[in-house]
Amino acid sequence: MTKLDIPNTILNDTPADATPVEQNYAFIEQHINQQLINRDGSVAMLAQLLLVGDPVNPLDAASKGYVDALLPVGVMLPFCGPVAPAGKWALCNGASLATATYPKLFNVLGYRYGGSGGTFMVPNMAGRVPIGMDAAQTEFATTGKSGGSFTVPIPQHAHGMPHTHTINHDHGAFDSANNKTDHVHSIAHDHAQFNTVANGLHNHDISYIQDLAHTGGDGARLANYDAAGLHTTTEVEPAHVHAVNVPPYAGNSGMNTTDHVHSINVPAYTGASGAVSTPNTANAGTAGVELQPPYVVINYIVRID
Repeated sequence: MTKLDIPNTILNDTPADATPVEQNYAFIEQHINQQLINRDGSVAMLAQLLLVGDPVNPLDAASKGYVDALLPVGVMLPFCGPVAPAGKWALCNGASLATATYPKLFNVLGYRYGGSGGTFMVPNMAGRVPIGMDAAQTEFATTGKSGGSFTVPIPQHAHGMPHTHTINHDHGAFDSANNKTDHVHSIAHDHAQFNTVANGLHNHDISYIQDLAHTGGDGARLANYDAAGLHTTTEVEPAHVHAVNVPPYAGNSGMNTTDHVHSINVPAYTGASGAVSTPNTANAGTAGVELQPPYVVINYIVRID
């Protein structure tokens, strides 16, 4: 505690004039009003207030150590303003800082975001988004690593397009007698040689007339001749086959004429042709496709001290 030096020394149990006593009281009153903290905060403290613990109630004061634990040096926050708050913060724009000026921040960042020797760099979040570190993925395994692109090229490729064609088709009836769709049919036709079935067993009846010149001229009837002078006998033909070979024919059927009239009606067809696999479409790709989602531009700030 600082000793208070009052202007007049007055010893105990000694007579005193009212003037020096009044001066001493005025001095003490002035000291209280100007040097001691008033409850209304009208007098400033001349030294730091020392707190003995962390705040527990909504209106309790918080120590610097408590604040530093909540917002440590090196913490990064989105910030809506165009410039960083003065004193403890800096924009994350890749700027170089002196290691001697900001030793606490350098102890956190090191040269992870750039720099060497007596300078180091804060993270550069201009036009970038943060992503969490993931030791299991090479791209995100180290803090400070950057990459990615707003666009990605599409390599040359092709698309297979299996599809069907809808068919609605009808020839309608036509009549060659009325000179409609006169046409010829191309014919190339042949039957291989074949044999008839292997039967054909049959008989022939043969009759002979009696020749009187060979009977001695007496007109006597020979044996086995009937009254008409006929002799009949049966000739047996054995089973046999006949070879049949129809000659081939190649040519046109000839033009339709009024002597050769036929009316033909080809049925209509409506439907799909069935699955058709067309050749792949050629595609040379593009220079780049935009990947970024809808966005809002904002600053990032880092606590530097």
